[in-house]
Amino acid sequence: MLVNDMELENNRHRELESSIEFYMKRVVHTWLNRKKSIKKKDVENLKIDKMSGEIMKAIVKRVLELGWMKKKKEE
Repeated sequence: MLVNDMELENNRHRELESSIEFYMKRVVHTWLNRKKSIKKKDVENLKIDKMSGEIMKAIVKRVLELGWMKKKKEE
């Protein structure tokens, strides 16, 4: 019985992680689609070590489409 309870907790934890990851993808895609320009600082503040490859690819794609937002001095 103890083993089953531990396995149930592990399954719940995995489901929670999967749910958070799925929700995060949707949030990041929505955030990227609403951006008209992306500041380098916005991307630097994200936790890259916990980010999925799909999210990284979406960010890179959007940066390549829009380019980095330049400071007024550089224009």
